[in-house]
Amino acid sequence: GQQRKPRAWRNLTSLDALAAAVRAFTTDTVTALVAQGTAPVAVQIGNEVTHGMLFNGASSAKCAASDWDWCDDDCATSGRLWCDGEEGASWARFARLVAAGIAGSRAACPACAVAVHTDLGQHVRGGAGIDEVVAWYRTLARHLAGHVRGAPFDAIGLSMYPKYDGGATLRSAA
Repeated sequence: GQQRKPRAWRNLTSLDALAAAVRAFTTDTVTALVAQGTAPVAVQIGNEVTHGMLFNGASSAKCAASDWDWCDDDCATSGRLWCDGEEGASWARFARLVAAGIAGSRAACPACAVAVHTDLGQHVRGGAGIDEVVAWYRTLARHLAGHVRGAPFDAIGLSMYPKYDGGATLRSAA
């Protein structure tokens, strides 16, 4: 998925400010849905966040030759995973942003389920199999433990692209 920050958030200069924006946006959006009588059953935090979310992007010479989505000028103010080789620190930053979305959702709709969505569906069948998927979600849950009370999320979402993944589907993976 596309993981760039929205244009309106590109001037946010700290992870605290970005997390506050995520929480406020999520709270406002879910509150509006509840107020109009269309409360969601579940709120998905991010979209295909396998490599993180809310990247700063490539605006400097450091990233000039890189793909916009995979280069990040300032890892300290984004939710990009494996940014500059800092696995633990990048997971901690990413978890803060996910936790902000979870808090915003639960503040507006305590009964709504929370889902986290990745594009790891194709791994159910190939490579390391389901273990890779489980490891990713366990790592996120471990990093969310300091930010979220109770179960950090209620559901996982897994994208699969049979056209690009050799025809893999959940049925063929079983």
